Amino acid sequence: MSLQFKLPRKTRVAKKHIMVLSGKGGVGKSFVAVNLALALRELGYRVGILDVDVHGPNVPILLGATDGAIYADERGMMIPIDVNGIKVMSVRYLLEQGVPLIRRGVLKSKLISDMVNKTNRGELDYLVIDSPPGTGDELLSTIENVLVDLGVVVSTPQRIAMADVERAVGALRRLDVIPAGVVLNMSYIRCPFCGNKISLATIDKERMLEELKRAMLYNEIERKLLDHRMKKVKVSAKDPKEAKKELDKIRREMRKDVEKIARELSMLSDVKEIERRLKEYGLELDLSRVEEFDILAEIPLDVETMKAIDAGKPMKVNKEIKEIFLSLARRLA
Repeated sequence: MSLQFKLPRKTRVAKKHIMVLSGKGGVGKSFVAVNLALALRELGYRVGILDVDVHGPNVPILLGATDGAIYADERGMMIPIDVNGIKVMSVRYLLEQGVPLIRRGVLKSKLISDMVNKTNRGELDYLVIDSPPGTGDELLSTIENVLVDLGVVVSTPQRIAMADVERAVGALRRLDVIPAGVVLNMSYIRCPFCGNKISLATIDKERMLEELKRAMLYNEIERKLLDHRMKKVKVSAKDPKEAKKELDKIRREMRKDVEKIARELSMLSDVKEIERRLKEYGLELDLSRVEEFDILAEIPLDVETMKAIDAGKPMKVNKEIKEIFLSLARRLA
């Protein structure tokens, strides 16, 4: 019995799908998703944005395209809004302006499914997915409907936000999505007089990255080892409900031992030693994803950009931010 969620992976609407997510709201996730899409477009790729942040669909606001309307083609497929060559599909276009989305989980899942499977985007190289904050129904529904290749976690460089990053990375691994790394938004500002960087970070970023990698390693070992052991378990109960109860009890008891092993191994610094020890438990584990996990970019806080957004104008970032996102796009492409 596996700990992973068994989700029916269905649709591929682009050659590569990149999900931008966060463990909490208010960290600039949509800002990162939109600028990443714009950077990919500037590099010459065919790009789409899927805004499934059902309770805060802000992508159209950032693009200055809130007045768009969704129409259907002859097959009944929805046609996304074209904004500067980017195919944009957002919950905002499916709701009356100012009307909140108050729906139960199953109805929100149906809405996300329709946005993925009933939209005619044409041929795309990249689909950037702006996911809702947290790890609830909306995230599960998105990954259930579209094959996500990479996850980019957005955070601010403060200790209080890091626990949420750990949860987001853990959720991606449980759902078998590769976490590429973390983007630290609002990481610094530029002095308006001398132009020097003024850091807004309240944590040691190198130590933060080390802790995230260790947490990721722990989750990876714990998940794989428990899955490996549970596959060998046989239950005596014939009734499906009783069999499930028996399996759950075995898993709870087995998990205590597995967690102890995972905690011990995740504290080791030598990857080869970890791999050797795992082989003793009959498990081979590719740890390259853990080693590759990195701080992908640090984004400054730009007051002029914020003022433009508040005034309802299309977002226009300064040269420094634009270059940062172009570098991020090249790295993820």
